[in-house]
Amino acid sequence: MKYFKKELWQEMNMGDITLMEKAEEEWNKNSKQYWDQYKMLENKLPKEIFELFKQKDFHDFRLKEYKIIHHKYGEGIPVNLHLILTNDEETWLLEYSSIKKMKIDFETEELQGDLRGFDDFGYQEFLEVDEETISHEILFASGAQVLIHFQRNSIRISQI
Repeated sequence: MKYFKKELWQEMNMGDITLMEKAEEEWNKNSKQYWDQYKMLENKLPKEIFELFKQKDFHDFRLKEYKIIHHKYGEGIPVNLHLILTNDEETWLLEYSSIKKMKIDFETEELQGDLRGFDDFGYQEFLEVDEETISHEILFASGAQVLIHFQRNSIRISQI
């Protein structure tokens, strides 16, 4: 994550007022910079995706499913990815095709006796990697992160 950094999010929730205020100030500055960058993706993301993510952030949703689909070898970029996100009221399917890179950084942490997995969806960033590639990175409350690089305009979303 370039703007919504895990360390800043942790510092804003630690209890040390001085550290929290400093982290929040940097977070707010980074947030403005991120949204300036996001505007530059208007023609690189499908219109409905671009508009939806200007208003909906999926904060406090939960990751229900992470599914890799591998199509036939030699037919374009064969790897696709589906993420299902849910809260108590809505469920959404994000479909990425033409995946160029993906990473999951996940370690199970026991929090107050509970194994929480990925925990809540926290923050996300869409950034341009190059003229043809977009990055979508997601930070979860547990500190887990998901990184997806996909060919521009190769993302769909639907409420299920």
